[in-house]
Amino acid sequence: MLHVAHAAVHDYHQIQVRTIDTDIVVLTKACALPVFHAMTGCDTVSAFMGHGKKSAWATWNSFPQLTDSLLTLTTTPVNIQNDIMHCIKRFVVLLYDCTSPYMDVNEARKKLFPKRNSVHAAHPTNL
Repeated sequence: MLHVAHAAVHDYHQIQVRTIDTDIVVLTKACALPVFHAMTGCDTVSAFMGHGKKSAWATWNSFPQLTDSLLTLTTTPVNIQNDIMHCIKRFVVLLYDCTSPYMDVNEARKKLFPKRNSVHAAHPTNL
């Protein structure tokens, strides 16, 4: 941990830690919790419809790549890089459908929530 502290003091923005110790996973998730809380619903941000903290937490556990993205947002919340945004979009897709192959929210939305007034959904006698 001394090397991490040294890197943080010297303004390194990304630090890769390799360990077999599970405590480091807990520590990194703890640092990312404020952004996770803000993203999944808090006092000023609405939650995802039909999906609370418990399902968001389960999705995060099955998609560990989100942790690095959230950690990056804790240090640089103003400049969101494309790879960070893609990771967050993928998390949202997985939150609604854990088997979805889609990477983009708009693509998944078209498949998950088809329009109710679609011509294909209309009853034949109503045409």
